Amino acid sequence: MSAFQPAPSPFAPQGTAFAAPGCRCHVVVAEGRALVSSAAAGTALDCDGALAAIASSRSIVWEGAAADLFRERLDGMRAPIDGLDVDAGATLRLADTAGA
Repeated sequence: MSAFQPAPSPFAPQGTAFAAPGCRCHVVVAEGRALVSSAAAGTALDCDGALAAIASSRSIVWEGAAADLFRERLDGMRAPIDGLDVDAGATLRLADTAGA
């Protein structure tokens, strides 16, 4: 690839959306929404898995300063994980309403 050519985009077929007859905008938007939907669904699954792992770590029989620090750090991850899940849902809603 020449240094003067744009890098291929993973979001649209090669070439510009306006090069072919007719506007491909709706196709590109639909593909973008599908990518956002897939990413949001994956994020929700990952967040659920992380929260389940944190919850199951409570059943580990372990005492002492290291155990306390371990649990404290895991508990500290709850809020960022919840925030990520909320943000992914908000992004999905935004993508669903864009252009509606």
